[in-house]
Order: sequence, then structure tokens, then C-alpha cells
Amino acid sequence: MTILKNTSFWILGVAVLFFIIYMFSNSLTFLTLINGLAIVGIVYLLIGLILLVFYGGFFNIFGASFKRFFKSTAQRKVDELNQSEEEVYYNRHAKPLTEFDPSGKALPKWTKLIILYGAIFFIISLILSFFY
Repeated sequence: MTILKNTSFWILGVAVLFFIIYMFSNSLTFLTLINGLAIVGIVYLLIGLILLVFYGGFFNIFGASFKRFFKSTAQRKVDELNQSEEEVYYNRHAKPLTEFDPSGKALPKWTKLIILYGAIFFIISLILSFFY
């Protein structure tokens, strides 16, 4: 659990550091505060959601679908000519084996933290924008 706490601390620390750098690179106004929170929140949400899509297995399914689509039927016919009738019948009626794992890689816990902190920063900026 301490690894998760340290990871949580570092992810939040980097977000706060980016926010402070943004605040001091511009004039210190309420609008700069809102913009800084929104920018850091959107960047964190974007990075977190890209990692979520990547680790979710979308690209595994996408790549396997392209392989299956571009596999020529002519090659299958040539393969069938070289096999006996029993092998052709078995291959046509056998249940297809999965070629890929649709779940993809395991989602790291820090990816959820990045999405959470991005959402928190962005929601705070939305709430503060109503008071501006």
C-alpha cells in the first residue's frame, strides 16, 4: 500500500508543480487560477484516458481484426488442397481459437489516479468559473 501512496503523492505533486509553474509564469489573477486548474486537469485527463485506451486492449482487437480481414481466401483454398477431406471438414467445423487477449494488459493503478486527479482539477476549475 505504501507504493500506491508514494505513487499518489508523486502524481499529485507533479500536477501541483505544473499548476504553480503556470501560475507564476502569468499574472496572479483569479482567471489565471481557473485557467491553470483547467489546463492541468485537461492534460491529466487526456494522458489518463489515452493510457486507459492503450491498456484496455483496443489496439489488440483492432490489429487482430485487420489481420483477419486481409487474410486472403485464396491462401485458404491452397491450404485446403494440400489437406485430406477429414482435415478440411474438421478445420471448417472446429471452434476458432482466440488469437489475442481482448482484455489487453493489466491497467496500472496510477492510471486511475491520473484520471481522478485530472477530473478533480477540472471540476474545481468549472466550479470556480461560475464565481468569476
